[in-house]
Amino acid sequence: MNNPWLKYSGMALQFVLIILVGYWLGGFLGDKLQWKKGNGELIGMMFFLVTGLYKIIRDLQKDQGE
Repeated sequence: MNNPWLKYSGMALQFVLIILVGYWLGGFLGDKLQWKKGNGELIGMMFFLVTGLYKIIRDLQKDQGE
């Protein structure tokens, strides 16, 4: 991709969507496991935040190698 604005805005959109999926999934699991309100969302967001950061760092390192 030649346009860096599109490339990095696409990465940012993926990152936001990954965190939102973590929020939803954490809330769903928190309700199923009867955790206190907010704990499931927090755990889900933190897990997917780390996962998203790992993916973005890996993609950036791959771009540097080209």
